[in-house]
Amino acid sequence: MAVEMFKQGLELFADQWQSPGSISFYASADLDDYITISTTSNRPLITGVGNYLVLGVDGTAGSATSADDVLVGGKLEVDGATYLDSTLTLAGAIAGGDQAWTGVGDMTFTAGSIITAIDGAGTTLLFKSGGLTGTTFITLTSQSGGTDTMILGKSFYFDAGGEYIVSDGSTLTIAGAVSFTGSTIVTADSATIEIGAAGVIKSGATDTDTLLIAANDTTFITLTTAATDVCTIANATMSGTWLASGTVTIPAITLGGNVTTNGRTFEAGAGSIGINSTAASLLFLTTTSDGTYGPYLQMVHESANPANDDIIGAIQVTGRDSAGAQNISSSMNFVAENVTDGAEATKIEWYNRVVAASNLAMSLSSIGVLAPDHSIMFGQSQDSVLAADQVSLGGYEIGAANRVLAISQETAVAVDVDETKFSHKMQVRINGATYFMMLTAT
Repeated sequence: MAVEMFKQGLELFADQWQSPGSISFYASADLDDYITISTTSNRPLITGVGNYLVLGVDGTAGSATSADDVLVGGKLEVDGATYLDSTLTLAGAIAGGDQAWTGVGDMTFTAGSIITAIDGAGTTLLFKSGGLTGTTFITLTSQSGGTDTMILGKSFYFDAGGEYIVSDGSTLTIAGAVSFTGSTIVTADSATIEIGAAGVIKSGATDTDTLLIAANDTTFITLTTAATDVCTIANATMSGTWLASGTVTIPAITLGGNVTTNGRTFEAGAGSIGINSTAASLLFLTTTSDGTYGPYLQMVHESANPANDDIIGAIQVTGRDSAGAQNISSSMNFVAENVTDGAEATKIEWYNRVVAASNLAMSLSSIGVLAPDHSIMFGQSQDSVLAADQVSLGGYEIGAANRVLAISQETAVAVDVDETKFSHKMQVRINGATYFMMLTAT
């Protein structure tokens, strides 16, 4: 049977209450704020009228302001999945209960937001992607049109297991100091570590600190630029083996040991190579070879247009005069007499400084003609002896203050006692015996 209640059209049919419209519940004399129960689109609907609906215990609303809002006082427990069709705005912290978040899409944080772990010694905040063998990366980036920037405050660490920072081709910029304690930086093959203009790679702050740049096995360290290959080394102590495939420009250096050229050649280009010393110095050429040749000095004139009388090599001795002017004192020139193929010939010329001018003191032709500019003097007393296939000149002290010309020749001197044929005679020493050389003006 039907029972009419409150004149609201609410009727009881068997054990069900039914109404042709909504049912309103007034809990107090406040007739502006109440609860309605209705059905819309075949869905039961409980609505607060006049203000937001409160479930559980009364609480202080943070964002609920209208009759469309619901405030849950106390705890809200859902035994099942929870789906949010719009924005979730948090006025407090979320306690995850050490549970995993799965299927999370993009998350947007307002400026100044912080993701933090609970304070305490050893507290760790872990960002992890994929499985242990996965290739998914964690990307920290900005969505603005500017530069993608990530700022790491204080320290961050890599655990053992091969973790690393990777870039997709963009620049990884580190504005502050990076400390590696007993660690190794490993790059992939053909990778590049770029230092900006005026950048510095250095070790500690003291003069005794050492910065080691090493290559494994036969791998080489190449210092280069995209334009001209240039490597500038200021103060350096070099050890081990140094190899260069291009041009090495070396400033003034102080050698602490020997230089081993390994059969290489010093190329001076269009300049000259000099060896300077502040003390009396010698130039040593030493070989440890057991061959028949000792060290020798070879000068090569690589001329594309050789000509007779070319000086193909020279040795010069230079000094200063009393006025401090630098003049060539003496030189020995090696001159081409004939450059014709198959008929090549050379001679040697000796020059000395005489009265502020260079004088050809003596020459030795290709066939052995010795041509002194002035005379030949013999400073030592050396007796002459008979020698086969030889003619030589010397000086012999035949008596006190009486040095004579000593001649060595292959044949004996013929005897002739008729001195009346000559007007003068001169003592000479021939083959160990004293003779008189007879002279006449006609």
